[in-house]
Amino acid sequence: MTPRQFFEQLRDNQWSPAYFFCGEEGFFHDRCRKVLRRSIPEDALGWCFHPVDFKAGEIPLLLERAYQKPMIGPRNIFLIRDLMDFNNVAEEDFIALREYLKKPSIYSTLVFIAGVPDRRRRFISLLLKQTGVVEMKRLRGAASLRWISEILKKDKIQIDPRAAEILSNKLDGDLLRIQNELTKIYLANPKGHQITVSDLLDLTSVADGYEIDLFLYALAGREEEDAIRCLDNLLRNNEPVLRILWNMAHLFRQSLSAEKRQSTFKVHPKDQHSGKKQPNQIIASNYSKKEQMEILKFIHDADLDIKSSWKDMQIRLENLIWQIMDARS
Repeated sequence: MTPRQFFEQLRDNQWSPAYFFCGEEGFFHDRCRKVLRRSIPEDALGWCFHPVDFKAGEIPLLLERAYQKPMIGPRNIFLIRDLMDFNNVAEEDFIALREYLKKPSIYSTLVFIAGVPDRRRRFISLLLKQTGVVEMKRLRGAASLRWISEILKKDKIQIDPRAAEILSNKLDGDLLRIQNELTKIYLANPKGHQITVSDLLDLTSVADGYEIDLFLYALAGREEEDAIRCLDNLLRNNEPVLRILWNMAHLFRQSLSAEKRQSTFKVHPKDQHSGKKQPNQIIASNYSKKEQMEILKFIHDADLDIKSSWKDMQIRLENLIWQIMDARS
């Protein structure tokens, strides 16, 4: 189902016992999590809303908790995420979930969250067949333009069709980045109610290419100074910290999957005819598989730190870059 169909299902109180959020569009992942959170009364969140970082072998214990009725609130919601897209699932995890889905709890909803999982794996196949699958696909064309208008609706702002088209094309339909750029425009002119093409000219990410891509190239090439410089530019331009982390994790996950050798990252326009390799193609010659696995753990730890209200996010991210550059198998 699409994210919109998922929203409608929850609005009509037609819950599935389990969902599988998968896909590369971070905007929809974020929006769906917020909708789930809003479904629980504020005073019951601590009792009912449970973000869980997946660890192999712990699914059976989690499912035992799912059968328990919450002391306060309408239902338990377990958000189960894994930066490795559930590639390291233990046999007992698969068996426990398979049996649970035959007779799921009436008190809980399980939500498994992945980016671009290997659909041939048994655990992923089970999720695809036995849960409500919500596809977080990157949108193109008219669908992208409709969502741009949707993002602006809450602030009662309209956007010229040509401006929306330029924004979508320049940012490759990435709604999370588009939302960030629209926020910049709004903050610069909070009284404006119409976004035009001229409003886009001051956006560096629209006019000059993608700093995030430069950052990923620097990481892939193990170029520490360039990576630190790009990170500084991203933060100065108010790039969301969690989006930076998501791109880092996505880059190394992609490079670990042999079938994903053709990168989903967009090449700079100036490189389209130069034969320049894309970031995750470069990683293979600079990082071993063991190093890449270790780096994903580093990113996961940084993600937990930042979500725990780390005081200086830039220092934490710079420390992460140094960890990545120093990783040695």
